[in-house]
Amino acid sequence: MNIEIGQFMDLEQRQKNSRNTIKYKSKVIDVFENCIYLAYPIQQSNGKTKIFPLGTRFSVSFIDKNEEIYQFHTEIIKKRTKPIPGIMIAIPEDDKLNRIQRRKFARLEIVVDVAVHSEDGSFLPFTTVTADFSGGGIAFIIPRNIDVHHGPVTIWMSLPYTDGNIVHLKLQGDIVRVADGTKGGIRTASVAFKNLTKKEEQTIIRYCFEKQREERRKELM
Repeated sequence: MNIEIGQFMDLEQRQKNSRNTIKYKSKVIDVFENCIYLAYPIQQSNGKTKIFPLGTRFSVSFIDKNEEIYQFHTEIIKKRTKPIPGIMIAIPEDDKLNRIQRRKFARLEIVVDVAVHSEDGSFLPFTTVTADFSGGGIAFIIPRNIDVHHGPVTIWMSLPYTDGNIVHLKLQGDIVRVADGTKGGIRTASVAFKNLTKKEEQTIIRYCFEKQREERRKELM
């Protein structure tokens, strides 16, 4: 089974007569043969605990120990008050879990020091920090005295992991978007990575997952 005790879960509930969804977060308290026991979900937008009736349906996603993302649809089949208040939801068999391509994982607001070099010489090299980060690319803050353009770049970065390891990367990419003032008046440029090796991709995604787990732990605490 891909689901373990202590695992974090993201839940989405579709609003009635609307395409909008409400997002929640929770944690696995216990695992059974065909269902799991979750702590009462916390709404991500306001941090409040939500109580649901039996039969409430959700789309659930989670990251397993191999850092793969899975999704399934389910409903509340039971509630428990002891030892910890929570809900029980049905889970499908492992071979029926929907595995999501990791490149589709959302960008996270992670700050990392980077050095940017233009491969066609359209601007001088400079150092800055990222505004967001994902397995497929980054957005970095453009310094005030720099004028960047669409085109190929080389990105140097160092990723500090919680275990003390620091991984240094030299990556190729293309600046695909330059935005003026979209982040509180700060100019940003979006870079799409290219020619990533499997190891480089796994390193970046692992770092994103680690940072996301840190945030989830802080919020649930």
